[in-house]
Amino acid sequence: MMQLRSLYVLGESMDYETKLLKRTSKVAELLYEGEELKSYALTDIYLTNVRIMKLGISSSAFSTYKVTFSMPLAKIKTVSLVSKRMQWALAVETSAGKTEFLYGVTKKEWAHFEQELKEAKKSPLVLEDFVEIDAENQREVSKQNKAVEKVANVAVQEEKNREFIAKYGEIAVAATFGGCRVTIYRNGFIKSGNIIGMFAGQPEELLEISGDADITKKSGAGRVLGAALTAGGSILASPNQRGNIYLSFATSNQVVSLDSGSGDDWDIMNMRKLVAAGKAAISKRESLQNKESASTNNGDSDQSGAQGIEERLQKLADLREKGLLDEEEYKASKAKLLGL
Repeated sequence: MMQLRSLYVLGESMDYETKLLKRTSKVAELLYEGEELKSYALTDIYLTNVRIMKLGISSSAFSTYKVTFSMPLAKIKTVSLVSKRMQWALAVETSAGKTEFLYGVTKKEWAHFEQELKEAKKSPLVLEDFVEIDAENQREVSKQNKAVEKVANVAVQEEKNREFIAKYGEIAVAATFGGCRVTIYRNGFIKSGNIIGMFAGQPEELLEISGDADITKKSGAGRVLGAALTAGGSILASPNQRGNIYLSFATSNQVVSLDSGSGDDWDIMNMRKLVAAGKAAISKRESLQNKESASTNNGDSDQSGAQGIEERLQKLADLREKGLLDEEEYKASKAKLLGL
């Protein structure tokens, strides 16, 4: 877009020129280099050596003007004064056969406007980089800006995804259990949240995971009695087993115990998938940590490895002190960490 400049204003009479100059401050920043204000009508309709335009007050700032209509003179076929809706209006017909009506013109203003228009149309200034700012072009520019913004946002999101996967690994398993959505990441991390959608926060380092199923078959008498009390609904709606299914895991920040009392095969399957994926992820993380330690020099490696084990032992001790791990769970996790 061209650089803005101060206006050079032409007018026939001093009185008219004075009025025109008073309006110059409103439109100066909306004109392009080389564009000159020639005439105006009652309700902010302006004629320049480039176009006819109409201004409106911006809704966000009442002292700020914006272009609501803009048509280059080179694209205008005819302009006439017509009576429409019980008032005078400029009928601007374009070379494409479309007519726009600009309201708020008097016959006296039209006489001067028409004269200036004839002179301007004899040799209209055509700016190669002139940008029409009518509604159609505004929508097109907005569409292009949104497309560019969308591409930029996609690139940013892709970079975030790459960083996330590099740190936590790809998803190994995501399953619902005990009213929670549990996700295991391949680099040894886990995230859980309720199934309503509260999955805020980052994945946490997974230290231990285990599951158990205390399931027994329902007796035939029990199922018959249940069917009698529910008009047969219990046989169709409930599994032929009862008991609890447990899933527990410890992270670097907390210990979570989930209980699914339905006892159905689906919960058993999800529990086993989560436990298997969790143990595999822990093993992978430990393997990666060992490789990182081995890549350093022996002295630094031994020191780093020892510090890592000490930190994790301290985390287990903290969880035990908070009552989040019982003595048996603490000893089992400690033995596994030490490779005993």
